[in-house]
Amino acid sequence: MTNDIRQYYQVLGVSADADLREVKQVYRQLAKLWHPDNFHDNPQQQQQAEIKFKVIVEAYEVIKDYLKNDKSLSKASNIHVKKTNPEFHYQQGTIYAETEQYQDAIAEFSKAIYLDKNYIKAYQYRGFIFSKLGYENRANADFKKVDEIKLKEIYQESSSKVDCENNKPDSKQESNSGSRNQSHKANVDYSPRKWKLSQEIKGHSQPVNLVAISSNSQILASVAQSKTIKLWNLSKGYQITLLSQHKSLVRCLKFTPNNQYLISGSEDKTIIIWDLKSYQGTILGREKNGHNKAVLSLDISSDSKHLISGSADKTTKIWSLISKEDPYTLTGYGNEILTISMSPNGDFFVSGGLEKFVRIRCIDTGKIIRSIKINSGITSLAFSPDNQLLVIGGLDRVIRLWNWQTGEEIGQLTGHLETISQLLFRDNGKELISISYHEPVKIWNIETLEQIDSVNNHSKGILCGDISSNGKTLVIGSDDNTIRVFYLK
Repeated sequence: MTNDIRQYYQVLGVSADADLREVKQVYRQLAKLWHPDNFHDNPQQQQQAEIKFKVIVEAYEVIKDYLKNDKSLSKASNIHVKKTNPEFHYQQGTIYAETEQYQDAIAEFSKAIYLDKNYIKAYQYRGFIFSKLGYENRANADFKKVDEIKLKEIYQESSSKVDCENNKPDSKQESNSGSRNQSHKANVDYSPRKWKLSQEIKGHSQPVNLVAISSNSQILASVAQSKTIKLWNLSKGYQITLLSQHKSLVRCLKFTPNNQYLISGSEDKTIIIWDLKSYQGTILGREKNGHNKAVLSLDISSDSKHLISGSADKTTKIWSLISKEDPYTLTGYGNEILTISMSPNGDFFVSGGLEKFVRIRCIDTGKIIRSIKINSGITSLAFSPDNQLLVIGGLDRVIRLWNWQTGEEIGQLTGHLETISQLLFRDNGKELISISYHEPVKIWNIETLEQIDSVNNHSKGILCGDISSNGKTLVIGSDDNTIRVFYLK
């Protein structure tokens, strides 16, 4: 018996010498236990059950075919296809990832990639886990591979279209050729570049994965995959100071709108409030009230009174920045919280992560007022300045625009080849800036849903960015260890 078929027996939890009757009995028990309908009142568990149920059914079908063919591999040519099905290993990997068994997930995604060298989803998910675990070089290699596969597909598709056009009658070919060129121009030939490179800031020895601009546009904070934070004079480009109180990697940064503090969250489970006058840090809350896993995301209300934090412990916390009250902890999430955004009026906040659900909550009560399901892990969220739109970006590389108050999806922005890492509004919400790993920054017109510009002056991939409150300064951090500052002409 090959290792491939043994894996299916392991899924059902039966011995390799079990007969078909025993296999069928166990299958029925597991299928009944994991049927998605059993979890209709819990969307997160239902999502996990759908994946598990699919794997159980596939395992049963493979074993059934195997046994009906008298365990003869020579007679089971159709089984060979199933046994080496990369989709099986991908689904197994997602189950491991959902339960935070990351090394097992990496192993399963690697098997899927071994069976299908162009399995984009497996590369993406494995790269995301590598990045989460701090293996940036391995993550970058996977993300780069995804780009190569997609570019190859685009080239092949374009070549196929050209061949098709060339085989048409001359008159139609000429007409269609003009139409095609016009469409290509609309997609690629953007308006004259608005953003001009102002300065390049050097001083990090690692890729810059976090940047944040103070509300008054005077200070820039940056992190380069480390436990320290560097503060820079934004206009002059010199380093002001180094903040070094965290004991592990810093995962999120945000200045308070009143320009008094910088707040950071770390894998050391702490949130630190940094006074921008003394540059002294204070850990927010007592240890018993903090997160018990890495702090991955945070945002601050426009009046600087509330902080929302999201963690790998699958909770969000609502903190008061003007009192010493204990935080309000919200549970019930199916996975870690990767991104948080506060509404402009400070009444609501939205959170998202790998569980594919966006939850919008009232900040006063923590009550969910709307839940939106996205067919992808969520990595970036942003409310528009007028509080009408919610934009969502994630692992599927699609940006979705929602009227969050009515629950209506307004449109989608496509064109990125990699995971959306950040979404930033400018010009009173008329334009959206999207940042994706290792790609040029894209700028979109919200009304027409068209890309109108792009920015990229780095020698390697772009990892992060931020826009000033007046919308005239764009800062980009890169895999080349530098920060570049652009200003609007």
